[in-house]
Amino acid sequence: MIDEIEARKIIEPILRRALEPYGLAELEVVSSVDHYGDPILLAIAKYRPDAPKLPAKAQLDAVVSAMSDLSRNGDDRFLHVRNVFADGEPAVDDFLPARKPKRKAMSKR
Repeated sequence: MIDEIEARKIIEPILRRALEPYGLAELEVVSSVDHYGDPILLAIAKYRPDAPKLPAKAQLDAVVSAMSDLSRNGDDRFLHVRNVFADGEPAVDDFLPARKPKRKAMSKR
C-alpha cells in the first residue's frame, strides 16, 4: 500500500479531469475505512452552485482508471467518491449507516 500523498498524486488528476466539466470546485482525498473496517481511499468532491448534472459513467470511468493506476503502484484500496452538491442534496446514500433488516413477527399458534 502506498502512502496517502502518493495515492493523492495518482487520484487527483484523474478525478479532476473527469469531474471539472461537471462543476467540480474542490477535491479532497484522504485515507479512511469502510463500514467493515477495511482501509479505503475517500475522495470528497464539492461542486459549484451552477454545476450541471453529473453522469454516473463519467465518475465510474474515472474511479476505475484511478483504481487501476493505484493497483499498478501496489495499492489495492477501494476508492469511494462522495459528491457534495451546493444545493445540499445528497448524490447517493453510500455514507449513511446501513439500515437494519426488519424482523418478521412470528405467528402465534
